[in-house]
Amino acid sequence: MKHIEEEIQQTCVQWFRMRYREPKYLIYSIPNGGKRNVREAARMKKQGVRAGVPDLQVLTSDKMFFVEMKAGKNKQSDNQIEFQKIVEQMNFKYYVCYSFDEFEKVCKMELG
Repeated sequence: MKHIEEEIQQTCVQWFRMRYREPKYLIYSIPNGGKRNVREAARMKKQGVRAGVPDLQVLTSDKMFFVEMKAGKNKQSDNQIEFQKIVEQMNFKYYVCYSFDEFEKVCKMELG
């Protein structure tokens, strides 16, 4: 299922970068996940890695929102739910998208 999520995310990023051009719009991923040994995980945590950070962040001069990509029956982890609560309390938008169509709809709603 992870590979399906990756494929959807790649499609979303490619589409976004073709439709919404830099420097007015930015989309990027913070690769926070993955398996690591204990020593490397501790080192990365000291550098700012945080469990629950969503897959994508979108920025414009006056907006920022987050997108967590999921596929199939996958659900957010407890850490992802906690991160969502924090950023929503800060008045930022957070979306969970299960398909390219959902992602496209979010972007058009947020960015036109």
